[in-house]
Amino acid sequence: MNKIKVLIINNSYVISSGLQNILNEIAEITYSNIEFNEKNLLNDVAKFNPELLIINELVFKFLKLEKQTTTNLLIVIGDENKESHKYFINTLNDNKSTVISLIRKCITENFEKPTKIKNESLSSRENEIIKYVAIGFTNQEIADKLFISKYTVITHRKNITNKLNIKTVSGLTVYAILNNIIDINDVN
Repeated sequence: MNKIKVLIINNSYVISSGLQNILNEIAEITYSNIEFNEKNLLNDVAKFNPELLIINELVFKFLKLEKQTTTNLLIVIGDENKESHKYFINTLNDNKSTVISLIRKCITENFEKPTKIKNESLSSRENEIIKYVAIGFTNQEIADKLFISKYTVITHRKNITNKLNIKTVSGLTVYAILNNIIDINDVN
């Protein structure tokens, strides 16, 4: 997944600094921060072109008056959720873990697509590697069986992990069984 572009617009230095500190812990995003300036706000937002806007409720109301939406996805920051925003950070009653949870929930619901595991996305060699891994062979044993180097096997396994997002041998075994690469009776 590509990093999600987040823009923070807030008129409070303290809140912006705290948000930046929290956002540094979320690997899925890249962020920028701009101060609220009525004259340049819409141009600044358009220039950054964020996928997610974390915005102070006063700034949000200003944008609403302008009747221009810069993004469909907003996390509003304020002391009361009067307008029932879907994603809202309450500055009167927040802590680091609730803010991170809210941002991750927003990312999960709006940006992460379910991974479809397709057997076609793997090469025939990668399918062979999965087969031997699922059966229980070591990298060296797979290399000997396929007449390739151990390092080539390791490279194939890294590629398989990247393609399928499966990091464990047990996960690869389940994948191999579900995709008819091996029979359940082949597993030790």
